[in-house]
Amino acid sequence: MGSLTVSWSVAFLNLISHNLADFRSFQLGCLVLAVLATVFVYIGGRYSSSVYDKQQAQLDQDSHRTESGCVEADAACQSTADASLSVQLRQIVLQRDFLAFVVTNFLQIFEASMWANFLSIFMEPLGPASPLQRSGAYLLISLLPALAVVGGLPLIRRFGHHRAVLLSLVFKVAAGPLLHLTGVLALSRTMFAVYSVACCSLNSAAFSLFDLPLSELVDRDRLVNSRRLPLSSTVFGLNALVTKPAISLAPLVVVQLLNMRGYQTYRSAASNSFGSADAGGLTCPQALSNMMLMLACYLPAVIGCLQLISWSFYRIRSKSNLLQAQI
Repeated sequence: MGSLTVSWSVAFLNLISHNLADFRSFQLGCLVLAVLATVFVYIGGRYSSSVYDKQQAQLDQDSHRTESGCVEADAACQSTADASLSVQLRQIVLQRDFLAFVVTNFLQIFEASMWANFLSIFMEPLGPASPLQRSGAYLLISLLPALAVVGGLPLIRRFGHHRAVLLSLVFKVAAGPLLHLTGVLALSRTMFAVYSVACCSLNSAAFSLFDLPLSELVDRDRLVNSRRLPLSSTVFGLNALVTKPAISLAPLVVVQLLNMRGYQTYRSAASNSFGSADAGGLTCPQALSNMMLMLACYLPAVIGCLQLISWSFYRIRSKSNLLQAQI
């Protein structure tokens, strides 16, 4: 629901500011949204609780030490804490399920970064010429992932998020090459827009489910290593440490591939002719356009194949199965 609200908030701000013509109204709208977000975050944090809060309070009482004992064992306690931290990190990183997940998540973020940075560039020579159709495609990309997750919750509960992610990977592997080999995308600009919307929406919808495997990894680590409290922050932090570089790596790889077909020269010519009389006559070279089409079709397919391999090593299917296995 939060993602769905974000999608409409952009349109709301655009409406009240008259396409940013009234910047003061835009600022006031952002301020109102920020205040509402702060209130909701405070309410959620203030009144939320978990079973681990009570366990932590009990542990604090059980592990209470006298001041003298603390002073005498201060050095020993510090060395033990450092050693236990290194052991905990090693236990988490060496888990096969964790490695399988972070590889899959890294590739997912890599593809999402590619679409986010280059979709508008691909749309210029390959997408619809009408600005209205392009705006509609961008709007659908922001709305469909949240609608797909909310509408597909019954199926996700029934079949599990693992199968939902698996189906999205199969679609990525099959859709692009199939449409490219049949020539549909090269013949119809509208079909390319539909394909792009489907890929971006499915990628974002599947990515929104990745918090569920992370929570499973936290619970599995707690049960397997007999921890009294889960290491949620450590697991989430390690995942972010490994996967966030994909956001910067994707543009570097795609730009390097596009420059092999003269992308830098084309952009320089477009910048120099901006505002001149022949600006409208500048067209994308055919070799560069073909490279963009190949990247849009086959790069998600290659990423999907790698994800299918890594995702096959993720063994956790549900928390109930994990609990039964431990019992």
